[in-house]
Amino acid sequence: MYSRRQPEKTALYQVLQRHLLTFEEQWTDAQSGRTLPKFVRQELHGFMACGILAYGFAQTVSTGERETRGVNRVDCPSLGRRRV
Repeated sequence: MYSRRQPEKTALYQVLQRHLLTFEEQWTDAQSGRTLPKFVRQELHGFMACGILAYGFAQTVSTGERETRGVNRVDCPSLGRRRV
């Protein structure tokens, strides 16, 4: 039986949820043009979406095993690959 990951219960997720936007604001300096690299922002925001059903979900059924699975439909950096 499929049991959903619950990233929102991890310490890393909770810290990022509270402080990510503030961190991005403080890191950005318009005068000097300093910003976080795009890939860093994408990874951080991708991590925040991974495992959260509101960002997309598909259900698959394996006919051989009669097993139902839920699969995220977002880029999942914590798994290091795209889940489809």
